[in-house]
Amino acid sequence: MRLFLLITLMFIGLSNGYGQTVSYASPTDESSKMLDSVKYVLPEFTSGTVIFNDKGYSNGAVNIHALTQKVHFIDENGDIREIDDNGNVKIVIAKKRNFLNCSYGFIEMYESAGEVTVGELRQVNIISEVKTGAYGSKSESTAIQSVGFVTDNGMKTDLNVNTRVPYIYRKVPYLIRKGSVIPANRKTFTKSFPHKKDFIEQYLKENKVDFENVEQVREFFRILNK
Repeated sequence: MRLFLLITLMFIGLSNGYGQTVSYASPTDESSKMLDSVKYVLPEFTSGTVIFNDKGYSNGAVNIHALTQKVHFIDENGDIREIDDNGNVKIVIAKKRNFLNCSYGFIEMYESAGEVTVGELRQVNIISEVKTGAYGSKSESTAIQSVGFVTDNGMKTDLNVNTRVPYIYRKVPYLIRKGSVIPANRKTFTKSFPHKKDFIEQYLKENKVDFENVEQVREFFRILNK
């Protein structure tokens, strides 16, 4: 109980963060074809606690929808519903796993060092099929050969996507620093650990870290804070 209260009090004061809000395509019939293991962050609906911005809370069987980034719960009739005011959710705690609601979506929080925590966003996007033209231009097409999607680093194409269920499933690493959620990269690591700037620069010269890979980012975080 003391540990639960500590976690609750620790994250009640966090702000919603800043940065570009992730935009999701409107759910279509295609989303119903996805496996639950893709649609939902947790493997099953789990007894948990939803903590709200007004410091209220609710208990029940919950899960997080990876496409809409909204909290779903099972009501007293056994039906799956979503919380009416998802923007009022601050934290979801389920089986000792903590998910912070921010402008990007729900970030699962992992290792912490001082005021910095590394976390992960599980994200599903239903994508529009596009044909890649000259110089990376795009045009809508009913007979496409390549599918593209946009990341923070630019356009990526030629994805092996099942066109019957066109979606992208991503695990995106983030840092949470002083209540703000920021993408995990060389720049944000250096700003988060300014006293270790020289170590970061030297380490990254000698070792490759893929800042789009959650496990590599977590390992770098652990090494940085040994």
